[in-house]
Formats: sequence, structure tokens, C-alpha cells
Amino acid sequence: MGRRHSNDDSFREFYASARDRVAEALSATLGDASLGADAADEAMIRAYERWHRLESSSNPSGWAYRVGLNWARRRIGRSGREMLVGAPDERPVWDQHDHSAGLRAMLLNLPIDQRSVVVLRYVLDLTVDDIGAALGVPAGTVKSRLHRAHSRLAEIMEVQT
Repeated sequence: MGRRHSNDDSFREFYASARDRVAEALSATLGDASLGADAADEAMIRAYERWHRLESSSNPSGWAYRVGLNWARRRIGRSGREMLVGAPDERPVWDQHDHSAGLRAMLLNLPIDQRSVVVLRYVLDLTVDDIGAALGVPAGTVKSRLHRAHSRLAEIMEVQT
């Protein structure tokens, strides 16, 4: 795994506090708990390798999310599939205790760019600025994507009632 960093304790603390949250967010975004966990693990390996630079950043969890999402998208390939849907009884970590059966399906109806900002905002509880930094887009783009996602989710909920 490369050279050992002088601040391994700092990374261990980050890993303990962030790994499961990043996996949860990636599972929600990708619609596949197994792929989300694999992507989070890959992101954590890369974070460890770069920890000497990342530990002073304001948002290492957002960085890990972005790295994991990019890794998963490359793994899926360029088949054009925007959304992944797991087996019917495979539910991502974020949805295991949710009694609203339609929440996962509604989220998976969003384009991945909108889904990413919703997940980062409501699963990782990041600010608009932190989401922008994590995804490499301006805050205005984040706000626009959140607005469109909220509108689309409201449309879906109206149809279901």
C-alpha cells in the first residue's frame, strides 16, 4: 500500500468516522450496496496514499466520495447506464431501515448528477460549497441541481399519490 505516513493515527480517525458514511452515500448514489462499499474501500485506499495532502483539506469525505464515484463509473464502463439498480431484495445501507419503500426508487429516477448532490446534501450532510468542492463544480451548479432534483422528486411523489 505504499509508504507509511507519519500521521497514521490521523488517518485511522478519519477512516473510522468517514468510511461507513462514504459507503452509504455511494450506495445511495449508485443504487447498489456492494458496489458502493467497494467504491468506498477503493477511495479509502487512495485517501491513505495521499493522506499527507488530504489531512489538511476541509472536506476529505467529499474527496473520498468523488474518488469512489469516479472509480465506480469507470468500473461500470461506458455503456451509457446512468443508473444502477441492485437485485430487488438488495437494499443499500442508507435504505435498510427506511420504511418508505418508494424512496430508493424515487432517488434512482434522478440523473446521477442530481442524485449525487442530493446524497451529498442529505446523507453526508455537506454544505453547498463543500458539495461543489467535492464534485468540482461551482456552488451555483450545486444549487441548480438540487433545485431540479427537488422538483423532479416532487413530480414523482405527486404521480404516486
